[in-house]
Amino acid sequence: MKPLLLLIPALFFASLPAGAAKPLFEIIDRDADLVLAVHDVTALRESWAKHPLAKQFDEAGLGRLFGAFSENAVEPDDPSNPLTQVLQDEFNLTWQELAELFPGQVGGGIYNLSELIFGGAEEPDLVILAEFSGSAERLDELMQIQFERNARAQKEVNPSIEHELVEETFMGETLYFDEVFDGERSYTEDGFALVEGVFILATPKERLRSVVESIKVGTDSPLAQTSGYRGFRDEWPA
Repeated sequence: MKPLLLLIPALFFASLPAGAAKPLFEIIDRDADLVLAVHDVTALRESWAKHPLAKQFDEAGLGRLFGAFSENAVEPDDPSNPLTQVLQDEFNLTWQELAELFPGQVGGGIYNLSELIFGGAEEPDLVILAEFSGSAERLDELMQIQFERNARAQKEVNPSIEHELVEETFMGETLYFDEVFDGERSYTEDGFALVEGVFILATPKERLRSVVESIKVGTDSPLAQTSGYRGFRDEWPA
């Protein structure tokens, strides 16, 4: 399946500021079936109220959930908003603080979409990427909170399940994997890393390693070199 690009055109192709992380389309390779990305989260927040997606979210009944995302939200930290509750109660973050941690590119890719749809695969092969402005220690703190939240939620469903966060060194970088035993079998749920200012969350293990390698030394077939991507750039020039 050729990559399907679902993009937010007006925000994608502005020039990257000096010192910015590697462009996501040079990290994700052409084997991805579906790619979604935002070039600049800060710019999106500033224009969210007027963005076509905001209207679509409103029509889908999601406006209240995502309205706080806007930089100009009237009540960005309204405690009755369930997403705000999670940010504040679990992570001790406001929307503004979250946006400052993830200010730039955000995106992801799914590599086995057709298999998932037609039953050829049970688990996704995917990656989520985001520029991260904080330290490795800050990311570890946030991911430890999420790890514990996830483990508690799954244990409520299956009391036998056990999670362990395991470290691995790969190409000089520290990778973290959520190793699970559900009472019958052992498996890796997902893994994450912070490499050259890019937060990576991926599954399976091989996907995380391949993305780390792509950031550090490049990939032979980046999505940015495909005809589909170049055609989109021509249609939506910077």
